[in-house]
Amino acid sequence: MRGLKNLAFVLLLSAVILCLGEAQADIIELKEAGEKIDGKIIEESDTHVTVKLKTGGKSTFPKAWIKNIKKAEIPEEELYTKQDVYLSKLKMLDPNDAEAQLSIAKWCFDNATADNGLFEMADRHYKAAKELDPKFAEKGGKELAAAQEKEAEKLFSVAETEYKLGEYFKAEQMAISVISLYPDSSFAGKARGLIAKIWGNARAPKIFDNPQNLPEIVFTVEEMQSVLSHMGTEERKQAYFMKCLDRGIDYEERAEEVDKDRKGGYYMAAISCYDVVSGSAAGQVKKSADFKMQGSLKKYFDGKPEPFSDARYALMAGYILKIQDPSYIEKLTVQYSKLGDELFKKAKRMKQPEKSEKAKTAYFCFSIVNNYSKDEMIRQDAFEKMIECQRLERARK
Repeated sequence: MRGLKNLAFVLLLSAVILCLGEAQADIIELKEAGEKIDGKIIEESDTHVTVKLKTGGKSTFPKAWIKNIKKAEIPEEELYTKQDVYLSKLKMLDPNDAEAQLSIAKWCFDNATADNGLFEMADRHYKAAKELDPKFAEKGGKELAAAQEKEAEKLFSVAETEYKLGEYFKAEQMAISVISLYPDSSFAGKARGLIAKIWGNARAPKIFDNPQNLPEIVFTVEEMQSVLSHMGTEERKQAYFMKCLDRGIDYEERAEEVDKDRKGGYYMAAISCYDVVSGSAAGQVKKSADFKMQGSLKKYFDGKPEPFSDARYALMAGYILKIQDPSYIEKLTVQYSKLGDELFKKAKRMKQPEKSEKAKTAYFCFSIVNNYSKDEMIRQDAFEKMIECQRLERARK
């Protein structure tokens, strides 16, 4: 939902550009375990094939791995993403044709989502049309601006709702999306006002003001690598690392200012900021990120977050793997053993579906103990309790 996603999208421009037509796919059966790959072969040599995957992206592997290839017809939208279609249109675009630039701008906007990068492409092509023929582009620009105003209103409405619910981190991210994607809309100012409510007037400018013209903060290592590949000078990279560190510190401070139920989201955001710096920086900057991340991890777990779903359990398990203090990890296993016992007792007294939900959360608590405790007897006890939780939950597959 962040405007920063467009940086990852730009990488697609260096990928193979597909000429979209009949959606004829290749079903490739591999020799190993009969695994099948759905996609379309786009490059082939004497020894290797490159496949446009149905699931997205592309992959290259040796022909020696292939057992059989079958042709199949599938709906075009199942094989080609909106980015693929855009790349095809871009290949055929006359960059000096204002009407063509305006047409592709409209297509981009009509097919854009907050994550696929097409909002930025729409703006880019409209500006190109305006430079080529200002009078011709004026009408199209008004239509585009009106459509952008409607989309900005939708995003801001979500941001306001999240704010009213007390989900300040989610509200902030939606507000940043409004500012990044629709800076000329009337809702950009309202989004800035909402961020000021969340952070306070003194600290809010750190969120949306960018005097160094650095990209927005990213939250995954993959996004960080995309950002850095376009950064240019080493000085700008270091400035961006410091911006991410500073934002992580801001998130930690925000966690201390909100009530208990809201702290976790800010600590998670701080951990993500420190983690992407730690995975990309070096020297003292990396050491600082590592140190700050260890502190945020402990603060997050000190709040006793519950692993209430598969996704939350996976996230928490990943966080535990990042903790460098074995004694603290052992402390966590004791914490989640007690929490699991409490939830399991509550589950026994409840009716469905509450019984199932409590039992499932207890199951994940005991899973943490089973996976990370160094004591064999404690692990075995946790495993047996996991089985009891499965029986109680009944719905768990």
